[in-house]
Amino acid sequence: MADAATTTLHTPWDCRWSRFARRTRARAATREQTRGSLWECVHTGSRVPITEADCASCPFWEYQPTGDAALEQAG
Repeated sequence: MADAATTTLHTPWDCRWSRFARRTRARAATREQTRGSLWECVHTGSRVPITEADCASCPFWEYQPTGDAALEQAG
């Protein structure tokens, strides 16, 4: 029997540390703030722009169950 490897897809929408990015005015925004990301990571206490690729290899990624999944686990 062959061994099977299981991979976990780390995505920003499943991580407890990710949030939708805030949109700032172009004049007040720095280059880092306008990186074009839809997501920000709040793990460090500040909002850092991230991409899906950043989440895929992040050591701090933690699963945040959706509302439906949380209800199933509670039942």
